[in-house]
Amino acid sequence: MATGARVDFVVLGMARTGSSLLGGMLRAHPEAYVHGEIFHDRRPAEHIREELFPHIDLARRAADPVGFIRQVLDFAPNGERVRGFKHFYRHNPEAAEWLIGAPGIARIVLERENRLAMYASLELARATGVYNLGPAARAARLDAVRQARIPFKAQAFRRYCETVDAIYDRYRQATGQVLHLTYAQVARGQVAPVFEFLGLAPVATPPAKVKLHGSDIAARFRDEDRPKLERVLERMGRREWMVEDAG
Repeated sequence: MATGARVDFVVLGMARTGSSLLGGMLRAHPEAYVHGEIFHDRRPAEHIREELFPHIDLARRAADPVGFIRQVLDFAPNGERVRGFKHFYRHNPEAAEWLIGAPGIARIVLERENRLAMYASLELARATGVYNLGPAARAARLDAVRQARIPFKAQAFRRYCETVDAIYDRYRQATGQVLHLTYAQVARGQVAPVFEFLGLAPVATPPAKVKLHGSDIAARFRDEDRPKLERVLERMGRREWMVEDAG
């Protein structure tokens, strides 16, 4: 089935950057074998594809992360030529540092510039317990998620931005084959550059997830916190983060 040279890749990102949407699109490609967050500490079965488990040793994730990555990439049930996964820095910093400069691995750095949108999406997911929904999700459940509102905590948001910025500073040090991709590109289905980067033929890849929230980011927070939110963004010079046009 697979022709051409094997391509191993990693998506370097963080939570709420569109990585699940991108992963779903790549998984739909017949020449690609793609996992989620292989170093996720609590729910590996939700991120690692079922047929891989007999061929890996989960204990190696902590003891030998590089060896574990090699185990993951060496297996493809149907000889799929393009093999990859996504990785968040804090899941395993040692693995992240190796992946940033590892020879023979293509790197897709996926970033969502609107840090307020990332923060709001993450806090809403934690509050509702809903991180992603498929196209078949019931309208009532989707509506309930969209009606939820969260408090705005200025100090927590500033710390969050500092952490995200530091991680992406490291990701931008990636060498070799690197593709920089934005959340907006993924949200709009503009994945042709990804297919070209990985040497995959273009195919139709309908989104496997639905967008949980609208473009008004400020509206995701409680009304009484709006003045505080606006003051913080004003001081940061980031009032544009109150809205995110990625549809």
